[in-house]
Amino acid sequence: MLPLYILAGLIGISIGFVFAFVRDWLYWQRLRLQLRQLVHERMVQVDVEFEHEQFFFYDRESKEFICQGSTVAELQDSFDQRRPGCMVVIGGGNDLALTKFAQELLKDIKNEPTGN
Repeated sequence: MLPLYILAGLIGISIGFVFAFVRDWLYWQRLRLQLRQLVHERMVQVDVEFEHEQFFFYDRESKEFICQGSTVAELQDSFDQRRPGCMVVIGGGNDLALTKFAQELLKDIKNEPTGN
């Protein structure tokens, strides 16, 4: 049998480890929640529509019109004016709009200077 003072020490150390684990777990949970909220505030999911050679972005949740443009650059400028500090996430749209937008995006990427 272990002496009482050693047993008490081991119990104290064990309780300390449990408290440290719970404290750290709560810290990481709170940090994860704050990060999720920050991302949610900064990212806007949009639906894309394409009519008359123009792209239209609508907020996916509220269906509110956000911006329009015929090129990626126009869309980006217009979006930045309406939702400064936010990032757009394509959430959906009809097949034609998504296909045209992907083509326009690829065209825009290919025309970007490479910095060489």
